[in-house]
Amino acid sequence: MLRRSWFGVLLLLVLLHACTVHTAAPLPGPANAASALTTTPSVADLLRAIGTANYCTTSSDCTYLGDHSPELCNIYVNKAEAHRISTLLNESPPDPSSHECIPCPTPACLNGHCHYVCH
Repeated sequence: MLRRSWFGVLLLLVLLHACTVHTAAPLPGPANAASALTTTPSVADLLRAIGTANYCTTSSDCTYLGDHSPELCNIYVNKAEAHRISTLLNESPPDPSSHECIPCPTPACLNGHCHYVCH
């Protein structure tokens, strides 16, 4: 009888330990991935991402993504990075005052970086 009791207690402890180990940490997967994506990128995050994505060899490497805010006028990035940067921009609502940006839709590759040229 004593042997049966110890076995039951041991089984209960193993089960409790297994349950607490698996529920203590967040589970990986779509639910946590979605919650990580709900963070709105800051202007500093966007500037950093655009800064790393505006590389080029020739002006034809660059594409114009428009304006997003007064701090983010005339956004140019490498065509290979356009989708990634557009996704980041879409996660952050545009500033209504971005209409104050002077449009300069002509790209130029200067010193390995995409720039705008206003005529």
